Amino acid sequence: MPFDDSLKGMQTPERLYALCRLVHISPLSREQLGRQFQPAHLNKSGDQLKETLSLAEKGALLAHDPQTGLYRSQLADEHLRNSEAFRTELTRRIFSSPSSVFTRFTCWFLNRGASVLGEKSDALSQLFFQEVTLQRNQERREYNDTNITAWKAWAAYFGLGYLHGETLVPNAAGRIHDLLRNGANLPVNRAIPFKMFMEWLAGRAPELDGGSANRLYNRVFADQRLSYALSSGLRTLHDIGTLRLSYTADAADVWYLTTNPAHAVKDRVSEIEILVEG
Repeated sequence: MPFDDSLKGMQTPERLYALCRLVHISPLSREQLGRQFQPAHLNKSGDQLKETLSLAEKGALLAHDPQTGLYRSQLADEHLRNSEAFRTELTRRIFSSPSSVFTRFTCWFLNRGASVLGEKSDALSQLFFQEVTLQRNQERREYNDTNITAWKAWAAYFGLGYLHGETLVPNAAGRIHDLLRNGANLPVNRAIPFKMFMEWLAGRAPELDGGSANRLYNRVFADQRLSYALSSGLRTLHDIGTLRLSYTADAADVWYLTTNPAHAVKDRVSEIEILVEG
């Protein structure tokens, strides 16, 4: 299991990164971790260490050696050279598991469209249970509102949206930008068929439109219509000059963003040009 199926608010990306770096420098015992990661005079309960350590172990980022009592890093140096490298590796591990609750909830959420802007965490918990969990012949809620609140922080960290109060606004700009920076292998400063870009994206982001984990929850991709989350992300990157979306009249292959009459790219797209490299 690459991630904790019962996320808690204290399991933050920053704490997980700090813990993994600490252990990567030198194997440490639980007592040593407690002194360095969460000194008792700051938090006597030790819950932050307990939950962050649990997340790291379930994600196979750390491993406990029962013979020595030490926790050892399961990450390579390159995965911890900076926070961006850590996020890249963590994202790869998490979304490579389509059956995990985190991945299934992510895909389901990203395909709900703009309706999620008005849905609170407790409502999302009930809807996910009715539309996904019960369909898997399970009768217990996999995510409650506490888990979903924590999930929103992680989804924002992975570049899948922006937090606005308690609402996660779906927008995949950050996720796409990370992928482009990490060896896109796409032509730069030259327009290419949008289909070529979508095939590239599907092979690298299982949770987004066309990806292997996303397909089960996406009812419009077969018609070459893109989700609200991906449409918003592409428009954001278009606006900041990372890429350029365009449409050629009577193009043989046309894709459709979620309609936005106020934007320069209202819906139809047939080409895309990547304007920055790496």
